[in-house]
Amino acid sequence: MSLEFQNEIDIVSELQDGRVCLVLTDAGITTDPSQRVAALSVKLKTYLNYATSQQFETTCPGKTWRDVFIQILSKNPPPPEFDGMYRIRSMNTEPVVEIPVEWTVFDPEAQPRAPVSPDPSDDAEWGDPAEKHALMLYSAIMLHDVASVAQSLAEGADPLRPVHEGHSSLMVAAMSGHVGILKQVIDAVPDFTPRLMRQAWLLAMAESHADSARLVEQRGYRPTLVDRLAWRLVRARLRQQEKLRRLTHPHTPT
Repeated sequence: MSLEFQNEIDIVSELQDGRVCLVLTDAGITTDPSQRVAALSVKLKTYLNYATSQQFETTCPGKTWRDVFIQILSKNPPPPEFDGMYRIRSMNTEPVVEIPVEWTVFDPEAQPRAPVSPDPSDDAEWGDPAEKHALMLYSAIMLHDVASVAQSLAEGADPLRPVHEGHSSLMVAAMSGHVGILKQVIDAVPDFTPRLMRQAWLLAMAESHADSARLVEQRGYRPTLVDRLAWRLVRARLRQQEKLRRLTHPHTPT
């Protein structure tokens, strides 16, 4: 998901320090400045509403909006209208809800005009740097940002660490359809075991990414007859899960 899906939460990640990170991805698809500002405003309101909803409390038991911060990962610098914005707030509630906002430009060639937080890349803000690196890697794969994937892996991001709904970066790379990114991620896995190979192959096939599945086969995986039938079941399950999420929880992360 990305900025253009304004009623959906892109990533929810519970950190070891007890906080909940809601990631908003801006892949640079909306290029018109006024449209981008409007889209960011609407999407941030969606995040604010989600953080104060019953659905959030169900998704993250024991957490409240006070545990939440929003991490915006963007291909471009923040628009001038968002310079100096450190938090979003709702004035129509009692007490007033305020949620911190951090902005990271996720493009090695781009430089922000002014960061929304003093230093959103500072590991001290995260408590556990491994969580930050894993989340950055996961988000870079979602954005199909090859350079940032390489950067995150070079910084030690663990491609097997679960990030969102139990999904690791290896899993989302297999489902992404980007062969180059999948190759980078596989190369970074210390031990690409038969179990991991099978998982990546099934997910690639379930999303109709035959080239990605062939890459896994080139790394030594030999799908069985059962596998060639099972990927259709995996596809059906993924589609059913997605359908149920959209029907029952329109703001559910995807």
